[in-house]
Amino acid sequence: MSENALRAGVGYFQFVSNDAPLTMRVFYACPHSDLRKAPIIIAMHGMDRAAEAFRNDMAAQALKNGQIVLVPEFDVQRSPDHFAYNFGGVVSRRQVALFSLAINGISASSIAFSSSCAMR
Repeated sequence: MSENALRAGVGYFQFVSNDAPLTMRVFYACPHSDLRKAPIIIAMHGMDRAAEAFRNDMAAQALKNGQIVLVPEFDVQRSPDHFAYNFGGVVSRRQVALFSLAINGISASSIAFSSSCAMR
């Protein structure tokens, strides 16, 4: 992201990761006041993918309060279902299941995962 990506008002910029092959649109609302002192609100849209509408709903009050609103848009290609959206593709379904077992005191070696199991 360039330093000039945020301008007063509403808009969006393209976030490009330096560490991974990732780009995503981030919708924003930005006050006219000094941005260095503005509180930042990061809002997550739901499975409806309505990031722009979500930003629009928050913009007037945030601008009035001198706040910056950032709403990253998680597209359906990268986050096709609630699992991928909620975990951001950081861990697999199997890792979450094994973690859940561990925090409940169940040894993973005592569980047999079938080949038809949907966990990846």
